[in-house]
Amino acid sequence: VGREKAELITQLSLRQRPFLAQTDEHTISIYVGIPFCLSRCLYCSFPAYVLPPADELERFMAVFRRDLAAVAEAVRQYGFKVQSIYVGGGTPTSLPDAYFSDMLQMVYTTFYGPSTVEFTVEAGRPDSMSPAKIQTMLDCRVSRVSVNPQSMQEKTLHRIGRNHTPQDIVTMYHDLRAAGIPEINMDLIIGLPGETVADVEDTMRQIAALRPDDITLHALALKRGSRLKLHLEDFELPDDETAIAMFAAAMAAVKRLGLVPYYLYRQGYQSGQLENIGCCRPGAESMYNIQIMEEHQTILGIGGSATTKVVNPKTQRLKAAFNAKELTVYLDRIDTYIEKRAMLLAEAYGEQEEPHLC
Repeated sequence: VGREKAELITQLSLRQRPFLAQTDEHTISIYVGIPFCLSRCLYCSFPAYVLPPADELERFMAVFRRDLAAVAEAVRQYGFKVQSIYVGGGTPTSLPDAYFSDMLQMVYTTFYGPSTVEFTVEAGRPDSMSPAKIQTMLDCRVSRVSVNPQSMQEKTLHRIGRNHTPQDIVTMYHDLRAAGIPEINMDLIIGLPGETVADVEDTMRQIAALRPDDITLHALALKRGSRLKLHLEDFELPDDETAIAMFAAAMAAVKRLGLVPYYLYRQGYQSGQLENIGCCRPGAESMYNIQIMEEHQTILGIGGSATTKVVNPKTQRLKAAFNAKELTVYLDRIDTYIEKRAMLLAEAYGEQEEPHLC
């Protein structure tokens, strides 16, 4: 850890303090996992499935309703206040319009309340978006939408398996802005196959012209299970020195926009031994991003591959329960996952007997 990195971490810690203070033992967040995408990206190891036919979607939605109802009962039982809601995946907007509306309305009517300060939906990519979905998000008071171009180089988008162009990203961004979505996040991946420092600089120039509220720079991670990892010999990746130069160019562009780092996390096998760094304009910090990374708050997970993290208010220790990554296992064993989550909550928040005094 060099001096520059140590100073960055210190600044992040100080910046996060006021946000972490806005919680107590009964303030929680909700994560919703929709494990579907329209296609699978080259580098992806997430448990996401290409959108299935209607009969399988119906089965998923039926199980999802049971999962959601169990969390709703827990919120009622323990008197939880929901601070933030995050709908991720996969790509939630890959759901057909009617299914997306059904899902989001359920989440909104069940969990959105007076304590909710943030409602985020990952829109991912423009080939999954529609005017009906934008209207649904407005109707449900969604306050943040994540648009994840990863790169603005058309050759790269084609190489990594994305079925859209950079202009499609621009159009989607402007559609969300015109609709009045308050805050828009954008994710970029540094170190993608075949890219150069000049490509990253050009991507940042295009992103800067849009002026998003929040940009997260991800260093490419070679993850087990991804097509990239399995066929590494078929792709030309930048070496660590080049990846570091790419990241420096991207960070310089972010700073020129006036965006300031506010959360950071590392994964294994990242290019150049780099991190993922989220930067935003002052006042546009994502509460959920801070809470999920700092693990100061209980977060209840619903849906495919969702994780529940329960922070025991008495011991401050965290325990987690994981819904299955395999979709069929999640669907077949939903009662098991509901029970595991309930047991963690009972252990952390249930009444305990007073100790006997001798």
